Amino acid sequence: DGNAVQPFRVSVFLHIRLHHSFRLNCGNLQSHPLIPVMEGGAMAFFPFFVDLTGQRGLIAGGGTVALRKAEKLIPYGPALTVAAPDLLPGFEALPGLTLLRRPFTPRLLEGMRFVIAATGDPALNHRIAALCRERGVLVNVVDDRDWCTFLFPALVREGPLSVGIS
Repeated sequence: DGNAVQPFRVSVFLHIRLHHSFRLNCGNLQSHPLIPVMEGGAMAFFPFFVDLTGQRGLIAGGGTVALRKAEKLIPYGPALTVAAPDLLPGFEALPGLTLLRRPFTPRLLEGMRFVIAATGDPALNHRIAALCRERGVLVNVVDDRDWCTFLFPALVREGPLSVGIS
């Protein structure tokens, strides 16, 4: 029936930046008329929606910012692991999280599709970002856009509708 309402899937809105290695392998993309480039020659982020249901994600950090990121992600169904020596009590109230009360180690990246580095330690966040880039894992470093391969937009959610604003 052509008039039937079609089901749809709600997904999280992400921005993705092309990796430097991709630019090198594809030639000089910055001079291509169809590739958006920001001032200063940096690659622009492309907004797109991705289904996170069941996707493995790591939040490195156990503070307020990490908790806020977990709260925003949970409704979209990822399999989230949170790792930090100290976790705010609010994490225990969130459903479906794997909580690891220990510092970040590179082994935690195994099998992850995306990572949020929210440790409160810029040097550690940068190390996590570098390790993610080496492994081809998407990474968001809170409050440090230059180290991100995806941005975490402000989200507005009304029922099945999600809007990402950056």
